[in-house]
Amino acid sequence: GGVGKPVIAALNGHFTAAGMVLALNADLRVGLAGTKGGIAEVRVGRGTPWAVPMLWMLPQAVLLEMLLTGEMLPVERLHQVGFINHLEPTPDDVRARARTLAAAVVRNAPLSLRAAKQGLRMGTALGSEQGLAASKELHKAVYASEDAREGPRAFAEKRTPVWKGR
Repeated sequence: GGVGKPVIAALNGHFTAAGMVLALNADLRVGLAGTKGGIAEVRVGRGTPWAVPMLWMLPQAVLLEMLLTGEMLPVERLHQVGFINHLEPTPDDVRARARTLAAAVVRNAPLSLRAAKQGLRMGTALGSEQGLAASKELHKAVYASEDAREGPRAFAEKRTPVWKGR
């Protein structure tokens, strides 16, 4: 499951509930300094089955603190533990960083991007051994593609690759 293309979240405010669900389902996250993120469901008697994938995104102690206290954590702490990729001082800077990341992503081979994203998600879902096997299977099409020949050729010719997505 999930979205096939890379998703970048520009988090320009506090995020909890559905905002946290959207953030955790993004591939890259840019946060606004001074904001907070959290999981407040315990405060209103709701559940958090959607938080399970966060075991692979955050240290367990940090995740449990969020789940058990319902308290919001500073985005700086979430950046420190690796949940947020970049912190920016203003909303415009958050959007600019997200656009810079997007520009870096779109320069890359689409088949490689898709397999990398899907492989990591499958590895999380299946565990290390089965996930590695599934990821290797996903990458067979990447290695057999025109793009797999174009990348090294462009590198050798000192030019920008022309990706075909096949």
